[in-house]
Amino acid sequence: MHDTAHVISVSRRPATHRVWWPAGLAVVAAGWGAQQFTPLLLMYQARLHLTATTVQAAFGLYVAGLIPGLLLGGPVSDRFGRRRVMAPVLVLSVLATSLLVLGGGAVGWLFAGRLLTGVAGGAAFSCGAAWIKELSALGPSGGAGHAPRRLTVAMSAGFGLGPLVAGVLAQW
Repeated sequence: MHDTAHVISVSRRPATHRVWWPAGLAVVAAGWGAQQFTPLLLMYQARLHLTATTVQAAFGLYVAGLIPGLLLGGPVSDRFGRRRVMAPVLVLSVLATSLLVLGGGAVGWLFAGRLLTGVAGGAAFSCGAAWIKELSALGPSGGAGHAPRRLTVAMSAGFGLGPLVAGVLAQW
């Protein structure tokens, strides 16, 4: 009887160890958006007859947006709240993706999309890191210690899925 009571009590335990998942999924989405451009670069280069300098400029614009996003995303979310910052940042990421789609026809759209991708990615990564750390602390004892691993998994999943799916879609 004792063993049965233990199993029941464990199965009724609240799922607080999963409370970080919404923040983690937001980071996955941002990582996806930030990295989906890479396998499409050769397609853009061929279609638009881009020089190596233009291609490097597209990467540079990503970094130019990433740095202020990283520097401001966390502090702004400290002040206004993680969810209130992450939601518009994810919308910005979708807008950046839309501009990258238009970028297949004009370099200006490609540049604008890369700049906004950097801003959205940086803000999402810094806000998401703080949010995952806070939510992980709500989990079972020692949950806060899992935050760095959780952030790494979320970012890696997004960084891997973005280029994979974009590359597959580009083949079609």
